[in-house]
Amino acid sequence: MPAPFVLNQSPLDSPFYVLDGDGSLAIPGRDILVELDAWDIAGAALTTFYFGSKGYNHPTAPDYYVPRLEQPLNFRRDIYSAATTGGASRASFGELRLINNDGALDFLRLGYALSGQRVRMLIGDVSQAYETFEALIVGRVQQAFFNTSDLTIQLRDRLQDLTQPIQVNKYAGTNVLPDGLEGAPTEDIKDKPKPLLFGSVYNATPPCVNTARLIYQVNDGPLPFLFVFDNGAALTLGALYTDQADMEANAPAAGNFRVWLAGGYFRLGTTPAGTITCNAVDTLADAELTAAQVAVRIVTLTPPTGEGGVDSADVDFDDVDELDAANSSGVGIWLVNNETYAQALDAVLPSVGAWYGFDRFGRFRLQRLDLPVLPYVLTLRLASRDAKMALGEYPIVAYRFMPSNDPERGTPTWRVTLEYARNYTVQPPSVTAGVVSQERRNFLGLATRTEVSESEAVRDVYPLAVEKTVPTLLAEGFDLGQSAAADEATRLLTMFGTRRDFLEIDTILRSDLIALVDIGDVVNIVLPRFDYAAGRIMRIIGMQYNAAAGILTLALWG
Repeated sequence: MPAPFVLNQSPLDSPFYVLDGDGSLAIPGRDILVELDAWDIAGAALTTFYFGSKGYNHPTAPDYYVPRLEQPLNFRRDIYSAATTGGASRASFGELRLINNDGALDFLRLGYALSGQRVRMLIGDVSQAYETFEALIVGRVQQAFFNTSDLTIQLRDRLQDLTQPIQVNKYAGTNVLPDGLEGAPTEDIKDKPKPLLFGSVYNATPPCVNTARLIYQVNDGPLPFLFVFDNGAALTLGALYTDQADMEANAPAAGNFRVWLAGGYFRLGTTPAGTITCNAVDTLADAELTAAQVAVRIVTLTPPTGEGGVDSADVDFDDVDELDAANSSGVGIWLVNNETYAQALDAVLPSVGAWYGFDRFGRFRLQRLDLPVLPYVLTLRLASRDAKMALGEYPIVAYRFMPSNDPERGTPTWRVTLEYARNYTVQPPSVTAGVVSQERRNFLGLATRTEVSESEAVRDVYPLAVEKTVPTLLAEGFDLGQSAAADEATRLLTMFGTRRDFLEIDTILRSDLIALVDIGDVVNIVLPRFDYAAGRIMRIIGMQYNAAAGILTLALWG
């Protein structure tokens, strides 16, 4: 095997080193700039401070970048946790350090608020114009620590914004019966979050917000329609209410229910015999019930406090269109338990095998995790004295195969069981009304339906092959999502029915490479061993930026 390239070998032997105009050796595009926002407490205004790994005062720059960057950046982004292909999307953390042994930055400690403010890092060449710099990462300040020698700024990526509860509206418990829609002071819904509906849900149990008038709330917002059941038996829909006053003043006929669609409420005409449930959607347009569209409605919902959520201008809608094209199946989720944005997204998007996160520009991204396919964006080749780099190729300075951290530990899967059509209120046959059909009794008695895709041939090759159970929120049409579930189970069996590699490679952190690759992209990897000699395409599932060492680590899968 040719000797791997190492950073301390002769630069003249390295294909990516060039000569500066003064004859000195340098790697272009590796200088770091930092733009740090801070709130001026006395002036009650936002201001920006500029720092760099080198001084930068180009005429095109917004200001002078003071050379105080001691540790430029150590920051990691992954689709999921490292060396995994599923689970919750992972928030990323990192830090940078600014030199402060002369106390010149002490004023920031008392006069400015840094926590929660934006920090933007760029990479490029300080001999070039400002517009040639590439955004490396856009994040927020988690905390700032001062000591006698430096200022350490802990960073967080925007995924942390999604750890806020999605619903801040709660029942006040202020009803003075028979009036009110907030529950009475002694009722158990006081201080509980109001329900939120996204997509299509089956057999949800809405809270009774007025026990005197038998008013229930399905969604803290409008509804296009719903079906209501008492112990599984369908009730008859009466005339729609025009507003809240109409709903509170006029009871439905016995055995009927009436709906105030704009408020998300319905009212019963008769004291229920048992559990009241409903089927509901938040839109009648099938194209808006997909996982991608539901995820966008979730992530862009901004509560009155302004915390959490993402502005729609920060959503990459090309990703939304691509995910819809990959899987247009309907999904649904009903939120009643202080769920966060992240918890909701972690349930919705994996239903179609998708992940979410923020890119280096701070844009919200969502993509399906698929096997790598052509075309690839670039080639990375193990650098050595014998390996010749083609134009546009990038050097690998080190590589390592990683053990899988998936629950199956990389063992191939021979059977995929996919759950779908979640039943939000399980009702055994013994508690359902006598008029309920046997087919509906069967549905009500199970929490989910399942579809299975399996291959005995996988077990012939891999005797220890495992079974994988995948929960989803697929819920679509009269077949409840059965065909969509079958298709997804088959796709997952193809992905995980054989050995896959987790590989980490280290390359040089430089602006031209940063401009070309991001998480989710496919790259071509050329190594002299392990069936990679002719090149093998792999998907990027994680990136670690170590600007202090000048290294970009790519976590790959395929």
